[in-house]
Amino acid sequence: MIHVRINTSIYATEDADRVLTAMKKMFIFNQADVVEEPKTELVTLKIDPGIQYEVNVTRIILEFDDTACLSKLQTKIHDNYIQECARSILYDSKTHLDGETFRVSFKIHKQAAFMDVLHFTEMHESPLGPINVDVTSDDIDGFIDWIAPRESREQDAISCKD
Repeated sequence: MIHVRINTSIYATEDADRVLTAMKKMFIFNQADVVEEPKTELVTLKIDPGIQYEVNVTRIILEFDDTACLSKLQTKIHDNYIQECARSILYDSKTHLDGETFRVSFKIHKQAAFMDVLHFTEMHESPLGPINVDVTSDDIDGFIDWIAPRESREQDAISCKD
């Protein structure tokens, strides 16, 4: 059993088509898979945490029961030689839900994704909010090994000789 949930907010200053383009550069999905959910979020200003205001946003939510949607992300992790970095982020976020079920969560910088660059981020590093990815599975270690397999020391040695 595996469940993948990908979501992000679209703020009034953003172009929804550009946000979808950013998501399509990282994930595989059809337009029909997109669920838009209007929502009001409370925003706190970094320069003065005492100032808060509500904004209306649209949330794009993608949900899948397999890992096919993450194939582009898997390729980017491999092509950029960041398997160990990705493994570290995934294992650090691993939480036990119940029984044999675990969840890993990570965030991707939305603006970097638009430029077709994979950049793992924290919430505060992405001014317009990140793309959030949550994967729930009863074999989360198998999922991590699939999306970010351990780098082979032998492959590293061969590539250094080239």
